[in-house]
Amino acid sequence: MRSCEEILDPHEHCTDITIDEVKSYLAKIHPDIKNGKFTVSRENEKTISFLENSEYVSLTGKIKSVLLSLTYKNFCWYQKGENAGDLLFIFRYDGKFMKIIKGGPKEDTLVIYIKTNKKEKSTLVLSFHPSDNPESLTTLF
Repeated sequence: MRSCEEILDPHEHCTDITIDEVKSYLAKIHPDIKNGKFTVSRENEKTISFLENSEYVSLTGKIKSVLLSLTYKNFCWYQKGENAGDLLFIFRYDGKFMKIIKGGPKEDTLVIYIKTNKKEKSTLVLSFHPSDNPESLTTLF
């Protein structure tokens, strides 16, 4: 896996990573998630729109369970962040979400794009929203 300094373009999708490196990253973020030491960024318009969309039921609890369920099999790539030293990890989650429709709730299957950044004392979830292009969000392993 390359360091932030080795990645020149923040939009470059880096896939030179091992399963063990992804497992190590997840081992660092899962305790943050479990202990509520994570923040979902309010800077991404797609995430804000998804979280504030009244047709989906209780997304707050669902976000935590989705993040805790991530494994190396959900990993897609990593990339350089905008801030010095940040490495962002991108995951794909295929799952069911409860949607309110006329006549009662219904399960809706979504492909969720998740971008995370492990900070020193917590985890930042930069993106958590349905993927615009699920076909391009392919898992690495």
